[in-house]
Amino acid sequence: MPITKLDINAMKKADTICFRTVKNKSTIECSIDPDTINPFGKKHIFNVQSKISAIHGMSPENANCFSFYKLYDFNFCPLKTVINLLREEDTINLVWYKGAGDISDLKENNFISDHLYIEVLRKEKVKYNFLIQVSTGRNNSSRMIRSK
Repeated sequence: MPITKLDINAMKKADTICFRTVKNKSTIECSIDPDTINPFGKKHIFNVQSKISAIHGMSPENANCFSFYKLYDFNFCPLKTVINLLREEDTINLVWYKGAGDISDLKENNFISDHLYIEVLRKEKVKYNFLIQVSTGRNNSSRMIRSK
């Protein structure tokens, strides 16, 4: 699913971006927070592709993945750099790794570390691969990548 200029512009103007994969359907939701001019805010949602790692034997059909990213006004916000490298007709893959950063110290304390990468394909070849988010915390229902 190639992205459009509208998708890229929505990402550039967004205050927050949510990455989701539920039942093999992946979306990116770009939101502009409400203000005095537009009290209802604004959203733009578009479909992307997704890959879920086979780490720990998890299949994509049994995964619910969610990551929320707040875009900051300063220029060195990492996701802004990624967005500025996107071009119309690129394809975005959300690549989820459940337990990718798990080490023995984390496991001993019942903690996990899930990762989200964005893979950008240009002309059907991988052009960029970015680590977007690492979620480290207790192994419970609020983790970034959950099995159903």
